Amino acid sequence: MSIEAKETALFAAYERIVASQQTVGFAKLDRADQLFIVIWELEAEVNNGGFSQWMFNSFGGQPELAVVALRELGASAVADVCERFFALLPGGRPESDRDARQSQLEAAEAQHGEKAFEDACSALEEEFYSLEDDLRDRLWSLVRS
Repeated sequence: MSIEAKETALFAAYERIVASQQTVGFAKLDRADQLFIVIWELEAEVNNGGFSQWMFNSFGGQPELAVVALRELGASAVADVCERFFALLPGGRPESDRDARQSQLEAAEAQHGEKAFEDACSALEEEFYSLEDDLRDRLWSLVRS
C-alpha cells in the first residue's frame, strides 16, 4: 500500500473515532481507539506547533495517557521524548486542566528562561520528528487490527 493510501486510511480512522467519541465519550471508546486518538492528536499538535502547542490546546488534556499509549504500542523512544519534555515543566508532569497547563508553560519559560526553554523544546521536537515514521507505522498497526 502506498504512503498516500495509508495516510488516507489513518485520517479516515481518526474521523471515525472522533465521531464515535462525540457520541459515546472518550471513556467508552475501545482501547485501540483511545490509543489511536491520543497518539494522533499528540503527533498533529507537535507537528503543528511543538510540544508547547500540544500542552496549550485542548488536545493536550491527556498527556500522560499519550505516553502510556506510546509505550503500549512499542514506541518507547517517542514516549521518552515526551517524558523529557514533561521534566521541563514545574512539577515534572503536565496538569490535566488546560488552564493549569498553560500556567505551567509560562512558569517553565520563567524558570528556565524563555530562550533556553524554547531551545530545549526545539531539540526535543527535532528528536520527535525523527521518530515520526515509526509512529505512523504503529498507528497503522492499530487501524489494521
